Amino acid sequence: MKAQFKEKTYEKQFGIEIGRLTNIVYSPDQCDEKYLGFDDAFFCR
Repeated sequence: MKAQFKEKTYEKQFGIEIGRLTNIVYSPDQCDEKYLGFDDAFFCR
């Protein structure tokens, strides 16, 4: 099944929602994503 949305749009909205749970957020740039293997990181208890 093909998705009906773009990854970047979903990624940003998801990040905003999870970011409300913490003030510790790390978002590497797109070049570093290749090496790190993730888009965003959050510290959640």
